[in-house]
Amino acid sequence: MARMKEGTPSMTEPLEAEAIQEQELPVGWAWVRLADVCLNPNADIVDGPFGSNLKASEYTDAGVPIVRLQNISRNKFIFKEIKFITSEKAEQLSRHNFQPEDVLITKLGIPLGKACLSPKSLGRGVIVADIVRLRISHVFISNQFLVYAINYAPSALKHFAGETKGTTRPRVNLSHIRELPIPLPPLEEQRRIVEKLEALFSELDSAVQSLEAALSKLKRYRQAVLKAAVEGELSREWREANQGQLEPASELLKRILAERRQRWEEAELAKMQAKGKIPQDDKWKARYVEPEGVDSRELPELPEGWVWTSLEQLGFISGGLTKNPKREKLETKLPYLRVANVYADELRLDDIELIGIETEELERTLLEPGDLLVVEGNGSPDQIGRVALWDGSVKPCVHQNHIIKVRLVEKSLNRWGLIFLLSLLGRQLIMSVASSTSGLYTLSLSKVASLRIVLPNIKEVSFIVQEVDRLLSEADKTEEAIRASLKRAERLRQAVLREAFSGRLVPQDPADEPAAVLLERIRAARQAEGGKKGSGKRKAQALLL
Repeated sequence: MARMKEGTPSMTEPLEAEAIQEQELPVGWAWVRLADVCLNPNADIVDGPFGSNLKASEYTDAGVPIVRLQNISRNKFIFKEIKFITSEKAEQLSRHNFQPEDVLITKLGIPLGKACLSPKSLGRGVIVADIVRLRISHVFISNQFLVYAINYAPSALKHFAGETKGTTRPRVNLSHIRELPIPLPPLEEQRRIVEKLEALFSELDSAVQSLEAALSKLKRYRQAVLKAAVEGELSREWREANQGQLEPASELLKRILAERRQRWEEAELAKMQAKGKIPQDDKWKARYVEPEGVDSRELPELPEGWVWTSLEQLGFISGGLTKNPKREKLETKLPYLRVANVYADELRLDDIELIGIETEELERTLLEPGDLLVVEGNGSPDQIGRVALWDGSVKPCVHQNHIIKVRLVEKSLNRWGLIFLLSLLGRQLIMSVASSTSGLYTLSLSKVASLRIVLPNIKEVSFIVQEVDRLLSEADKTEEAIRASLKRAERLRQAVLREAFSGRLVPQDPADEPAAVLLERIRAARQAEGGKKGSGKRKAQALLL
Protein backbone atom coordinates (compact mmCIF):
# COMPACT_ATOMS: atom_id res chain seq x y z
CA MET A 1 0.00 0.00 0.00
CA ALA A 2 1.34 3.41 -0.93
CA ARG A 3 1.96 5.84 1.90
CA MET A 4 -0.73 8.52 2.26
CA LYS A 5 0.09 11.56 0.19
CA GLU A 6 -0.45 15.24 0.93
CA GLY A 7 -4.05 16.17 0.54
CA THR A 8 -5.44 13.05 2.25
CA PRO A 9 -7.98 13.69 5.01
CA SER A 10 -6.69 15.03 8.30
CA MET A 11 -6.60 12.86 11.39
CA THR A 12 -9.96 14.25 12.45
CA GLU A 13 -11.65 12.91 9.33
CA PRO A 14 -12.45 9.28 8.42
CA LEU A 15 -10.46 7.68 5.64
CA GLU A 16 -12.16 6.97 2.37
CA ALA A 17 -11.59 3.59 0.68
CA GLU A 18 -10.04 5.32 -2.35
CA ALA A 19 -7.45 7.01 -0.12
CA ILE A 20 -5.81 3.73 0.78
CA GLN A 21 -6.76 1.70 -2.29
CA GLU A 22 -8.15 -1.28 -0.39
CA GLN A 23 -11.09 -3.62 -0.96
CA GLU A 24 -14.62 -2.32 -0.59
CA LEU A 25 -15.76 -2.62 3.00
CA PRO A 26 -18.97 -4.26 4.23
CA VAL A 27 -21.92 -2.06 5.09
CA GLY A 28 -21.41 -0.30 8.41
CA TRP A 29 -17.60 -0.53 8.31
CA ALA A 30 -15.19 2.40 7.85
CA TRP A 31 -11.55 2.95 7.07
CA VAL A 32 -9.66 4.61 9.92
CA ARG A 33 -6.17 5.45 10.98
CA LEU A 34 -5.10 4.43 14.46
CA ALA A 35 -5.03 8.12 15.34
CA ASP A 36 -8.71 8.40 14.40
CA VAL A 37 -9.82 6.12 17.22
CA CYS A 38 -8.06 8.10 19.97
CA LEU A 39 -9.31 11.13 21.89
CA ASN A 40 -5.81 12.61 21.97
CA PRO A 41 -3.46 10.91 19.44
CA ASN A 42 -0.38 12.73 20.74
CA ALA A 43 -0.94 11.44 24.28
CA ASP A 44 -2.65 8.13 23.49
CA ILE A 45 -0.14 6.90 20.90
CA VAL A 46 3.40 7.37 22.25
CA ASP A 47 6.70 5.56 21.91
CA GLY A 48 9.35 4.89 24.49
CA PRO A 49 12.06 7.29 25.66
CA PHE A 50 15.28 7.85 23.77
CA GLY A 51 17.95 5.34 24.69
CA SER A 52 19.95 7.94 26.56
CA ASN A 53 16.95 8.51 28.85
CA LEU A 54 16.66 4.82 29.79
CA LYS A 55 19.92 2.89 29.89
CA ALA A 56 20.40 -0.82 30.58
CA SER A 57 22.58 0.19 33.53
CA GLU A 58 19.43 1.60 35.19
CA TYR A 59 17.61 -1.74 35.14
CA THR A 60 16.91 -3.29 38.54
CA ASP A 61 15.78 -6.69 39.81
CA ALA A 62 12.55 -5.28 41.24
CA GLY A 63 10.40 -2.19 41.01
CA VAL A 64 8.37 -0.88 38.09
CA PRO A 65 8.36 -3.28 35.10
CA ILE A 66 9.59 -2.23 31.67
CA VAL A 67 8.53 -3.86 28.41
CA ARG A 68 11.14 -4.61 25.73
CA LEU A 69 10.97 -5.99 22.18
CA GLN A 70 11.46 -9.60 23.28
CA ASN A 71 8.30 -9.37 25.39
CA ILE A 72 6.00 -8.72 22.43
CA SER A 73 4.81 -11.30 19.94
CA ARG A 74 1.81 -11.24 17.65
CA ASN A 75 -1.29 -11.32 19.86
CA LYS A 76 0.74 -12.62 22.80
CA PHE A 77 2.75 -11.08 25.63
CA ILE A 78 5.87 -13.05 26.49
CA PHE A 79 6.84 -13.09 30.15
CA LYS A 80 10.55 -13.49 29.46
CA GLU A 81 13.40 -11.74 31.23
CA ILE A 82 11.20 -8.95 32.58
CA LYS A 83 13.35 -6.03 33.75
CA PHE A 84 12.50 -3.26 36.19
CA ILE A 85 13.37 0.33 37.05
CA THR A 86 12.93 2.30 40.25
CA SER A 87 9.68 4.14 40.93
CA GLU A 88 11.64 7.42 40.81
CA LYS A 89 12.87 6.65 37.29
CA ALA A 90 9.39 5.55 36.24
CA GLU A 91 8.02 8.89 37.44
CA GLN A 92 10.55 10.70 35.26
CA LEU A 93 9.34 8.64 32.28
CA SER A 94 5.63 8.90 33.09
CA ARG A 95 4.76 9.98 29.53
CA HIS A 96 6.00 6.58 28.32
CA ASN A 97 3.93 4.50 30.74
CA PHE A 98 1.58 1.62 30.02
CA GLN A 99 -1.30 0.15 31.96
CA PRO A 100 -3.25 -3.12 31.69
CA GLU A 101 -5.11 -3.60 28.40
CA ASP A 102 -3.03 -0.99 26.53
CA VAL A 103 -2.00 -2.04 23.02
CA LEU A 104 1.78 -2.47 22.68
CA ILE A 105 3.32 -2.30 19.18
CA THR A 106 6.92 -2.91 18.07
CA LYS A 107 8.71 -0.31 15.93
CA LEU A 108 11.76 -2.43 15.15
CA GLY A 109 12.53 -5.90 13.78
CA ILE A 110 11.01 -8.42 11.43
CA PRO A 111 8.10 -8.47 11.21
CA LEU A 112 7.43 -4.84 12.02
CA GLY A 113 4.38 -3.89 14.00
CA LYS A 114 3.85 -6.93 16.20
CA ALA A 115 1.11 -6.08 18.66
CA CYS A 116 -0.36 -7.48 21.88
CA LEU A 117 -2.26 -6.28 24.93
CA SER A 118 -0.40 -5.39 28.08
CA PRO A 119 -1.38 -8.13 30.56
CA LYS A 120 -3.35 -7.29 33.68
CA SER A 121 -0.91 -9.27 35.83
CA LEU A 122 1.98 -6.98 34.89
CA GLY A 123 0.25 -3.85 36.20
CA ARG A 124 1.61 -0.46 35.22
CA GLY A 125 5.05 0.07 33.76
CA VAL A 126 7.21 1.80 31.16
CA ILE A 127 7.93 0.98 27.51
CA VAL A 128 11.38 1.21 25.91
CA ALA A 129 12.33 3.24 22.84
CA ASP A 130 11.36 0.72 20.14
CA ILE A 131 7.81 0.14 21.41
CA VAL A 132 4.64 2.17 20.91
CA ARG A 133 1.82 2.27 23.43
CA LEU A 134 -1.74 2.78 22.14
CA ARG A 135 -4.37 3.65 24.74
CA ILE A 136 -8.09 3.71 24.05
CA SER A 137 -9.90 5.73 26.73
CA HIS A 138 -13.48 5.17 25.49
CA VAL A 139 -15.87 2.30 24.91
CA PHE A 140 -16.43 2.28 21.14
CA ILE A 141 -13.34 0.34 20.11
CA SER A 142 -12.35 -3.16 21.18
CA ASN A 143 -8.68 -3.18 22.16
CA GLN A 144 -8.42 -6.85 21.28
CA PHE A 145 -9.91 -6.19 17.84
CA LEU A 146 -7.26 -3.51 17.29
CA VAL A 147 -4.55 -6.03 18.19
CA TYR A 148 -5.87 -8.49 15.61
CA ALA A 149 -6.18 -5.71 13.00
CA ILE A 150 -2.66 -4.38 13.59
CA ASN A 151 -1.21 -7.88 13.39
CA TYR A 152 -3.22 -9.34 10.52
CA ALA A 153 -5.37 -6.87 8.55
CA PRO A 154 -4.03 -6.78 4.95
CA SER A 155 -3.94 -2.97 5.00
CA ALA A 156 -1.76 -2.97 8.14
CA LEU A 157 0.57 -5.66 6.79
CA LYS A 158 1.08 -3.67 3.57
CA HIS A 159 1.69 -0.50 5.54
CA PHE A 160 4.44 -2.11 7.60
CA ALA A 161 5.89 -3.95 4.58
CA GLY A 162 6.45 -0.59 2.92
CA GLU A 163 8.83 0.34 5.75
CA THR A 164 11.09 -2.71 5.30
CA LYS A 165 12.26 -2.09 1.74
CA GLY A 166 15.95 -1.30 1.30
CA THR A 167 16.78 -1.52 5.00
CA THR A 168 18.91 -4.03 6.83
CA ARG A 169 17.23 -3.34 10.18
CA PRO A 170 13.61 -2.41 9.48
CA ARG A 171 12.12 0.28 11.68
CA VAL A 172 8.88 2.25 11.54
CA ASN A 173 8.50 5.66 13.11
CA LEU A 174 5.73 6.87 15.39
CA SER A 175 3.96 9.02 12.80
CA HIS A 176 3.57 6.05 10.45
CA ILE A 177 2.06 3.95 13.23
CA ARG A 178 -0.41 6.75 13.91
CA GLU A 179 -1.32 6.66 10.20
CA LEU A 180 -1.76 2.88 10.17
CA PRO A 181 -4.98 2.17 8.20
CA ILE A 182 -7.36 -0.50 9.47
CA PRO A 183 -10.91 -1.53 8.57
CA LEU A 184 -13.25 -0.78 11.48
CA PRO A 185 -16.55 -2.64 11.93
CA PRO A 186 -19.37 -1.59 14.27
CA LEU A 187 -18.55 -2.16 17.92
CA GLU A 188 -20.81 -5.19 18.37
CA GLU A 189 -19.36 -6.77 15.24
CA GLN A 190 -15.84 -6.10 16.54
CA ARG A 191 -16.75 -8.08 19.63
CA ARG A 192 -18.31 -10.92 17.63
CA ILE A 193 -15.19 -11.11 15.43
CA VAL A 194 -12.88 -11.25 18.45
CA GLU A 195 -15.02 -13.92 20.11
CA LYS A 196 -15.05 -16.05 16.95
CA LEU A 197 -11.32 -15.61 16.30
CA GLU A 198 -10.43 -16.56 19.85
CA ALA A 199 -12.65 -19.64 19.73
CA LEU A 200 -11.23 -20.81 16.39
CA PHE A 201 -7.65 -19.95 17.27
CA SER A 202 -7.94 -21.69 20.64
CA GLU A 203 -8.72 -24.94 18.81
CA LEU A 204 -6.10 -24.26 16.16
CA ASP A 205 -3.44 -23.34 18.72
CA SER A 206 -4.18 -26.53 20.64
CA ALA A 207 -3.71 -28.59 17.48
CA VAL A 208 -0.49 -26.74 16.59
CA GLN A 209 0.81 -27.24 20.13
CA SER A 210 0.18 -30.97 19.82
CA LEU A 211 1.98 -31.08 16.47
CA GLU A 212 4.96 -29.16 17.85
CA ALA A 213 5.06 -31.50 20.84
CA ALA A 214 5.17 -34.41 18.39
CA LEU A 215 8.15 -32.78 16.65
CA SER A 216 9.93 -32.52 20.01
CA LYS A 217 9.20 -36.19 20.69
CA LEU A 218 10.61 -37.08 17.27
CA LYS A 219 13.82 -35.24 18.11
CA ARG A 220 14.13 -37.23 21.33
CA TYR A 221 13.26 -40.43 19.45
CA ARG A 222 16.06 -39.85 16.93
CA GLN A 223 18.56 -39.32 19.73
CA ALA A 224 17.25 -42.48 21.45
CA VAL A 225 17.85 -44.45 18.25
CA LEU A 226 21.42 -43.14 18.04
CA LYS A 227 21.99 -43.89 21.73
CA ALA A 228 20.78 -47.47 21.31
CA ALA A 229 23.01 -47.81 18.24
CA VAL A 230 26.29 -46.68 19.81
CA GLU A 231 25.68 -48.53 23.09
CA GLY A 232 24.95 -51.81 21.31
CA GLU A 233 21.35 -52.11 22.49
CA LEU A 234 19.93 -51.71 18.97
CA SER A 235 21.86 -54.76 17.76
CA ARG A 236 21.80 -56.79 20.99
CA GLU A 237 19.41 -59.51 19.77
CA TRP A 238 21.19 -59.71 16.41
CA ARG A 239 24.56 -60.00 18.18
CA GLU A 240 23.32 -62.76 20.47
CA ALA A 241 21.85 -64.66 17.52
CA ASN A 242 25.19 -64.50 15.69
CA GLN A 243 27.44 -65.14 18.66
CA GLY A 244 30.49 -67.21 17.74
CA GLN A 245 30.35 -66.13 14.08
CA LEU A 246 31.60 -62.59 14.60
CA GLU A 247 35.19 -61.47 14.36
CA PRO A 248 36.22 -59.30 17.35
CA ALA A 249 36.56 -55.63 16.51
CA SER A 250 40.15 -55.77 17.78
CA GLU A 251 41.05 -57.86 14.69
CA LEU A 252 39.33 -55.32 12.44
CA LEU A 253 41.32 -52.54 14.11
CA LYS A 254 44.60 -54.42 13.45
CA ARG A 255 43.79 -54.66 9.74
CA ILE A 256 42.82 -50.99 9.59
CA LEU A 257 46.09 -49.94 11.25
CA ALA A 258 48.08 -52.06 8.83
CA GLU A 259 46.19 -50.64 5.86
CA ARG A 260 46.65 -47.13 7.23
CA ARG A 261 50.43 -47.55 7.36
CA GLN A 262 50.52 -49.04 3.87
CA ARG A 263 48.59 -46.08 2.44
CA TRP A 264 50.92 -43.65 4.16
CA GLU A 265 53.95 -45.42 2.70
CA GLU A 266 52.42 -45.43 -0.79
CA ALA A 267 51.68 -41.72 -0.56
CA GLU A 268 55.17 -40.88 0.74
CA LEU A 269 56.82 -42.97 -1.96
CA ALA A 270 54.76 -41.25 -4.64
CA LYS A 271 55.83 -37.83 -3.31
CA MET A 272 59.51 -38.79 -3.39
CA GLN A 273 59.27 -40.21 -6.87
CA ALA A 274 57.50 -37.06 -8.08
CA LYS A 275 60.52 -35.11 -6.90
CA GLY A 276 62.90 -37.52 -8.61
CA LYS A 277 64.06 -39.09 -5.37
CA ILE A 278 64.33 -42.87 -5.42
CA PRO A 279 64.91 -44.26 -1.89
CA GLN A 280 67.82 -46.72 -1.64
CA ASP A 281 66.50 -48.41 1.53
CA ASP A 282 63.52 -48.46 3.86
CA LYS A 283 64.82 -46.00 6.43
CA TRP A 284 62.27 -43.39 5.30
CA LYS A 285 59.49 -45.65 6.55
CA ALA A 286 60.62 -44.90 10.12
CA ARG A 287 59.08 -41.43 9.76
CA TYR A 288 55.64 -43.00 10.06
CA VAL A 289 54.01 -42.12 13.39
CA GLU A 290 51.83 -44.90 14.71
CA PRO A 291 48.61 -43.52 16.23
CA GLU A 292 48.44 -43.96 19.96
CA GLY A 293 45.97 -46.41 21.43
CA VAL A 294 43.06 -45.38 23.61
CA ASP A 295 42.99 -45.62 27.40
CA SER A 296 39.45 -46.88 27.97
CA ARG A 297 39.55 -47.20 31.76
CA GLU A 298 37.30 -44.16 32.31
CA LEU A 299 35.13 -44.76 29.23
CA PRO A 300 31.77 -46.58 29.23
CA GLU A 301 31.85 -50.37 29.05
CA LEU A 302 31.17 -51.89 25.65
CA PRO A 303 29.37 -55.00 24.42
CA GLU A 304 31.53 -58.08 24.08
CA GLY A 305 33.73 -57.91 20.99
CA TRP A 306 33.60 -54.08 20.67
CA VAL A 307 36.63 -51.84 21.29
CA TRP A 308 37.42 -48.19 21.91
CA THR A 309 39.63 -46.54 19.32
CA SER A 310 40.31 -43.03 17.96
CA LEU A 311 39.56 -41.30 14.67
CA GLU A 312 43.29 -41.08 14.03
CA GLN A 313 43.63 -44.85 14.31
CA LEU A 314 40.79 -45.34 11.84
CA GLY A 315 41.96 -42.88 9.19
CA PHE A 316 43.66 -39.64 8.21
CA ILE A 317 42.83 -36.20 9.58
CA SER A 318 43.56 -33.10 7.49
CA GLY A 319 42.83 -29.39 7.47
CA GLY A 320 41.71 -27.22 4.58
CA LEU A 321 42.56 -23.99 2.84
CA THR A 322 42.97 -20.64 4.54
CA LYS A 323 41.27 -17.88 2.58
CA ASN A 324 43.48 -14.87 1.87
CA PRO A 325 43.83 -12.14 -0.82
CA LYS A 326 46.73 -13.97 -2.52
CA ARG A 327 44.39 -16.74 -3.63
CA GLU A 328 42.46 -14.32 -5.84
CA LYS A 329 45.49 -14.18 -8.14
CA LEU A 330 45.85 -17.95 -8.54
CA GLU A 331 44.85 -19.34 -11.92
CA THR A 332 43.13 -22.48 -10.65
CA LYS A 333 39.91 -21.82 -8.76
CA LEU A 334 37.69 -24.57 -7.36
CA PRO A 335 34.45 -24.75 -5.38
CA TYR A 336 35.13 -25.03 -1.65
CA LEU A 337 33.08 -25.83 1.42
CA ARG A 338 32.77 -23.31 4.23
CA VAL A 339 31.39 -23.62 7.74
CA ALA A 340 28.11 -22.20 6.39
CA ASN A 341 27.76 -25.28 4.15
CA VAL A 342 28.12 -27.96 6.83
CA TYR A 343 25.51 -28.72 9.51
CA ALA A 344 24.62 -31.74 11.62
CA ASP A 345 24.04 -34.53 9.07
CA GLU A 346 23.19 -31.87 6.50
CA LEU A 347 24.95 -30.15 3.62
CA ARG A 348 23.62 -26.77 2.46
CA LEU A 349 25.08 -26.31 -0.98
CA ASP A 350 22.94 -23.52 -2.46
CA ASP A 351 25.76 -21.03 -1.95
CA ILE A 352 29.16 -22.46 -2.90
CA GLU A 353 32.08 -20.06 -3.36
CA LEU A 354 35.30 -20.47 -5.37
CA ILE A 355 38.83 -20.27 -4.01
CA GLY A 356 42.24 -20.12 -5.65
CA ILE A 357 44.37 -23.20 -5.07
CA GLU A 358 47.92 -24.35 -5.73
CA THR A 359 48.44 -27.70 -7.49
CA GLU A 360 50.36 -29.14 -4.54
CA GLU A 361 47.42 -28.38 -2.23
CA LEU A 362 44.98 -30.53 -4.17
CA GLU A 363 45.88 -33.91 -2.72
CA ARG A 364 45.40 -32.69 0.84
CA THR A 365 42.21 -30.68 0.40
CA LEU A 366 40.26 -32.42 -2.36
CA LEU A 367 37.09 -34.05 -1.04
CA GLU A 368 35.98 -37.61 -1.76
CA PRO A 369 32.48 -39.04 -1.25
CA GLY A 370 32.22 -40.47 2.27
CA ASP A 371 34.65 -38.02 3.89
CA LEU A 372 33.55 -36.96 7.37
CA LEU A 373 33.42 -33.16 7.67
CA VAL A 374 33.82 -31.76 11.19
CA VAL A 375 33.24 -28.04 11.88
CA GLU A 376 36.20 -26.70 13.82
CA GLY A 377 34.51 -23.96 15.83
CA ASN A 378 31.39 -21.85 16.25
CA GLY A 379 30.12 -19.06 18.46
CA SER A 380 27.63 -21.44 20.04
CA PRO A 381 29.03 -24.45 21.95
CA ASP A 382 26.25 -26.76 20.76
CA GLN A 383 27.28 -26.10 17.14
CA ILE A 384 30.96 -26.95 17.62
CA GLY A 385 31.95 -30.21 15.99
CA ARG A 386 28.79 -30.54 13.95
CA VAL A 387 29.46 -33.25 11.41
CA ALA A 388 28.21 -34.41 8.02
CA LEU A 389 29.24 -36.84 5.28
CA TRP A 390 30.42 -35.44 1.97
CA ASP A 391 28.12 -36.70 -0.80
CA GLY A 392 30.23 -35.77 -3.81
CA SER A 393 27.46 -33.65 -5.34
CA VAL A 394 29.96 -30.89 -6.22
CA LYS A 395 32.97 -32.19 -8.10
CA PRO A 396 35.78 -31.28 -7.80
CA CYS A 397 35.47 -29.61 -4.40
CA VAL A 398 37.92 -28.61 -1.65
CA HIS A 399 37.34 -27.36 1.88
CA GLN A 400 38.07 -24.44 4.15
CA ASN A 401 40.56 -24.66 7.00
CA HIS A 402 37.73 -24.35 9.53
CA ILE A 403 36.36 -27.68 8.33
CA ILE A 404 38.41 -30.69 9.39
CA LYS A 405 38.31 -33.68 7.07
CA VAL A 406 38.35 -37.25 8.38
CA ARG A 407 39.01 -39.89 5.72
CA LEU A 408 38.51 -43.36 7.18
CA VAL A 409 40.56 -46.27 5.86
CA GLU A 410 37.59 -48.65 5.92
CA LYS A 411 34.90 -46.95 3.81
CA SER A 412 32.11 -49.10 5.24
CA LEU A 413 32.68 -47.31 8.56
CA ASN A 414 31.85 -43.84 7.16
CA ARG A 415 28.19 -43.94 8.06
CA TRP A 416 28.97 -45.52 11.45
CA GLY A 417 31.39 -42.69 12.20
CA LEU A 418 28.66 -40.15 11.45
CA ILE A 419 26.12 -41.98 13.62
CA PHE A 420 28.53 -42.11 16.55
CA LEU A 421 29.52 -38.42 16.34
CA LEU A 422 25.86 -37.37 16.09
CA SER A 423 24.89 -39.38 19.17
CA LEU A 424 24.76 -37.89 22.66
CA LEU A 425 27.84 -39.92 23.63
CA GLY A 426 29.70 -38.67 20.58
CA ARG A 427 28.69 -35.06 21.34
CA GLN A 428 29.89 -35.43 24.93
CA LEU A 429 33.28 -36.70 23.76
CA ILE A 430 33.54 -33.86 21.23
CA MET A 431 32.82 -31.28 23.91
CA SER A 432 35.32 -32.90 26.28
CA VAL A 433 38.18 -32.30 23.83
CA ALA A 434 36.84 -28.95 22.59
CA SER A 435 36.73 -27.30 26.03
CA SER A 436 39.65 -25.28 27.33
CA THR A 437 40.74 -23.70 30.61
CA SER A 438 39.79 -20.27 29.23
CA GLY A 439 36.18 -21.31 28.85
CA LEU A 440 36.32 -21.16 25.05
CA TYR A 441 35.31 -24.08 22.85
CA THR A 442 37.12 -24.96 19.66
CA LEU A 443 38.53 -27.94 17.81
CA SER A 444 41.84 -28.50 16.08
CA LEU A 445 43.41 -31.22 13.96
CA SER A 446 44.99 -32.83 17.00
CA LYS A 447 41.78 -32.69 19.02
CA VAL A 448 39.73 -34.27 16.23
CA ALA A 449 42.43 -36.89 15.74
CA SER A 450 42.24 -37.81 19.43
CA LEU A 451 38.45 -38.14 19.42
CA ARG A 452 37.50 -41.51 20.87
CA ILE A 453 35.01 -43.65 19.02
CA VAL A 454 33.43 -47.06 19.52
CA LEU A 455 34.28 -49.80 16.99
CA PRO A 456 32.01 -52.86 16.68
CA ASN A 457 32.77 -55.78 14.36
CA ILE A 458 32.23 -55.00 10.68
CA LYS A 459 29.12 -57.19 10.21
CA GLU A 460 27.43 -55.63 13.21
CA VAL A 461 28.27 -52.17 11.89
CA SER A 462 26.43 -53.03 8.68
CA PHE A 463 23.37 -54.23 10.62
CA ILE A 464 23.32 -51.18 12.90
CA VAL A 465 23.65 -48.71 10.01
CA GLN A 466 20.75 -50.36 8.15
CA GLU A 467 18.56 -50.31 11.27
CA VAL A 468 19.39 -46.69 12.08
CA ASP A 469 18.70 -45.62 8.50
CA ARG A 470 15.39 -47.50 8.50
CA LEU A 471 14.22 -46.05 11.80
CA LEU A 472 15.33 -42.51 11.02
CA SER A 473 13.75 -42.72 7.56
CA GLU A 474 10.43 -43.57 9.22
CA ALA A 475 10.93 -40.64 11.59
CA ASP A 476 11.62 -38.37 8.62
CA LYS A 477 8.35 -39.42 6.97
CA THR A 478 6.48 -38.74 10.19
CA GLU A 479 8.12 -35.33 10.51
CA GLU A 480 7.24 -34.51 6.92
CA ALA A 481 3.59 -35.32 7.63
CA ILE A 482 3.62 -33.21 10.80
CA ARG A 483 5.15 -30.23 9.04
CA ALA A 484 2.59 -30.55 6.25
CA SER A 485 -0.13 -30.42 8.92
CA LEU A 486 1.49 -27.33 10.44
CA LYS A 487 1.46 -25.64 7.05
CA ARG A 488 -2.20 -26.52 6.60
CA ALA A 489 -2.93 -25.07 10.04
CA GLU A 490 -1.20 -21.84 9.08
CA ARG A 491 -3.12 -21.67 5.80
CA LEU A 492 -6.33 -22.20 7.75
CA ARG A 493 -5.35 -19.42 10.16
CA GLN A 494 -4.76 -17.04 7.25
CA ALA A 495 -8.05 -18.02 5.64
CA VAL A 496 -9.89 -17.29 8.90
CA LEU A 497 -8.19 -13.89 9.16
CA ARG A 498 -9.09 -13.02 5.57
CA GLU A 499 -12.70 -13.81 6.36
CA ALA A 500 -12.53 -11.71 9.53
CA PHE A 501 -11.30 -8.55 7.82
CA SER A 502 -13.58 -8.90 4.82
CA GLY A 503 -16.70 -9.07 6.99
CA ARG A 504 -17.54 -12.71 6.26
CA LEU A 505 -16.44 -14.42 9.48
CA VAL A 506 -19.47 -13.55 11.61
CA PRO A 507 -23.05 -12.51 10.76
CA GLN A 508 -23.72 -8.80 10.34
CA ASP A 509 -26.58 -7.16 12.19
CA PRO A 510 -28.31 -4.16 10.53
CA ALA A 511 -29.17 -2.94 14.02
CA ASP A 512 -25.50 -2.43 14.89
CA GLU A 513 -24.47 1.19 15.14
CA PRO A 514 -22.26 1.88 12.06
CA ALA A 515 -18.58 2.61 12.55
CA ALA A 516 -19.07 6.06 11.00
CA VAL A 517 -21.39 7.00 13.88
CA LEU A 518 -18.78 5.76 16.40
CA LEU A 519 -16.17 7.93 14.72
CA GLU A 520 -18.48 10.97 14.86
CA ARG A 521 -18.84 10.48 18.61
CA ILE A 522 -15.08 10.10 19.04
CA ARG A 523 -14.46 13.29 17.03
CA ALA A 524 -17.05 15.21 19.04
CA ALA A 525 -15.52 14.00 22.30
CA ARG A 526 -12.04 14.89 21.04
CA GLN A 527 -13.16 18.43 20.23
CA ALA A 528 -14.82 18.77 23.61
CA GLU A 529 -11.73 17.52 25.41
CA GLY A 530 -9.67 20.04 23.46
CA GLY A 531 -11.89 22.89 24.66
CA LYS A 532 -11.76 24.68 27.95
CA LYS A 533 -10.23 22.90 30.91
CA GLY A 534 -12.50 21.84 33.75
CA SER A 535 -15.85 21.09 32.13
CA GLY A 536 -14.21 19.89 28.89
CA LYS A 537 -13.36 16.44 30.19
CA ARG A 538 -16.84 15.91 31.70
CA LYS A 539 -18.43 17.06 28.47
CA ALA A 540 -16.25 14.66 26.45
CA GLN A 541 -17.29 11.75 28.65
CA ALA A 542 -20.96 12.71 28.29
CA LEU A 543 -20.63 12.67 24.50
CA LEU A 544 -19.33 9.10 24.66
CA LEU A 545 -22.34 7.82 26.59
